[in-house]
Amino acid sequence: MGLCGSLTKRYGVGEVVLYQNNIYQENANTSLQQRSCDRTFTSQLQSHLQKKVPLVTALTSDRAICSADEKRHLHQTLGAEVVDMEGFAVLEFFEQTRASVAMLRVVSDGCDRDIPNLNSGLSSDGSLQPLALAVAMLKQPIAATRLIRGSLQALKVLEQVTTLLLQN
Repeated sequence: MGLCGSLTKRYGVGEVVLYQNNIYQENANTSLQQRSCDRTFTSQLQSHLQKKVPLVTALTSDRAICSADEKRHLHQTLGAEVVDMEGFAVLEFFEQTRASVAMLRVVSDGCDRDIPNLNSGLSSDGSLQPLALAVAMLKQPIAATRLIRGSLQALKVLEQVTTLLLQN
């Protein structure tokens, strides 16, 4: 469970999606890799939720996708509908343990707007560099405000979905 960014206008901020599969491409010279979520577990989650939750193809990226143009380009060229930075690695890890995995995400930023370029605030091991993140946010205050609002909205939805899943 977590947040993702949308690569298509079909999914806006606050919408819940379930991953059907996840794709990853290490670089432009390597082939596209794909991992699938457990169909049975995903179907059980989908039927447990009160509203219809769409199944999507996710893209895992090793960097934040910040521009609306790049988001749309990735959707058009790869067919992915949402993007995250850890989904493929999670599926790859749990595939080795033979555990059933389903991924439920809430969209925190849409495809139609840029977000601040946060890549300088992420170290190679995935940890956050607070000062660099703050500078990136200050360089694009409107985009930063939009990202923060979208993230807070998505987190509220994620909390509601989690509560719903744990009640039954």
